[in-house]
Amino acid sequence: MRVKRIEAIQEYIIKNKSVSMEQLCEQFGVSMNTIRRDIDALCTRGSVIKVYGGVVANTNVTTTHAETLRPFHERSSSNNNEKLLISQKAASYVQEGDIIFLDSGTTTLNMIPYLATIPNLTVITYSIPALVKLLQYENIKVISLPGLLLRGTESLVGSCGVNYLSTFNMTKAFMACTGISLSRQVTNATFEEYEIKQAALERSEQHYLLADHDKFGNAGIMTYADITRMDYIITDEVPAPEYTEYFEEKGIGLEITHPNLSGFNLSTKL
Repeated sequence: MRVKRIEAIQEYIIKNKSVSMEQLCEQFGVSMNTIRRDIDALCTRGSVIKVYGGVVANTNVTTTHAETLRPFHERSSSNNNEKLLISQKAASYVQEGDIIFLDSGTTTLNMIPYLATIPNLTVITYSIPALVKLLQYENIKVISLPGLLLRGTESLVGSCGVNYLSTFNMTKAFMACTGISLSRQVTNATFEEYEIKQAALERSEQHYLLADHDKFGNAGIMTYADITRMDYIITDEVPAPEYTEYFEEKGIGLEITHPNLSGFNLSTKL
């Protein structure tokens, strides 16, 4: 399967620092054209860099899963007050009759209590903690994606979930990330969730990125979307000027939830 092969190629390049295209063909038993397509995909994500005759690991962003992905219970206690404010603001965009996608992550998880009173709401998710929390809200219709258990993120992943998600038409997607930067765009730490995130963006009308201030200037191992795919970015502090200028130029809405900055809104979206 191509998805698994690309992941294996990425890990092989990271481990060996630099490899030739011929080495990759021999190691993975595929043609030069196939390797070139796979390397192009990895270059797009920012994890490797093409050089003459081969590729090298991008040391600015290529770290191991253990270095970039902390267990879910650890992330849930990080910047908790800030995340709650972001979650509450994000939930305010949900309306009666919406069909929404909830990404895997602690900030998206914390949206759920604020959705309790919204009529005729459907939530689609692959996050196990979200599914458990949604159990108590009988008015919310819940659709779970199928898949294999990824313990580090407590989520269900794999091609069956991607294919199932691709059959839905969603009004809004609420996305999480490992990092956001102008050079690496919107990134995450797990290859396994990459295609689900992309499918969610493809099948939804509006896209909301929930990111606390620690995420700005950081990059995970894989780029899953350009910043311009997001309609709104919701965060707890005003980011550096280069970000606000970029968001304004591209017409991306920026919501700040810090109590001392309540009412701050940079948005050309209607």
